Amino acid sequence: MNVMIDEQETHISWNRGDEYATVYTSDRTTMTKLDRKCEDNPDTWKIIDKQTISGDVVAKTYKCPKKLISFRSVLSTRNSGGNPEALKKYREQKQKEKMDET
Repeated sequence: MNVMIDEQETHISWNRGDEYATVYTSDRTTMTKLDRKCEDNPDTWKIIDKQTISGDVVAKTYKCPKKLISFRSVLSTRNSGGNPEALKKYREQKQKEKMDET
């Protein structure tokens, strides 16, 4: 079962004090892109919920560091890379935190 195109939606949500954002989507194209991010970056992108109807996935909720969410003021021609500088800084910070724990 597919959700009709005019009913497909994507919501990005976070609280100001939280480190993570959640992205809910019933848009198939967006799900495909975010699934790829989960596969390529399992340490930063995670699927936290799936909604199904008759066994078909109709919506998913993802979790990622909110630093990776980017609002651009200029149209970008990049291949949906998100915010690569923020991702690099986030990974460096997490690596440093792991080293500090040991």
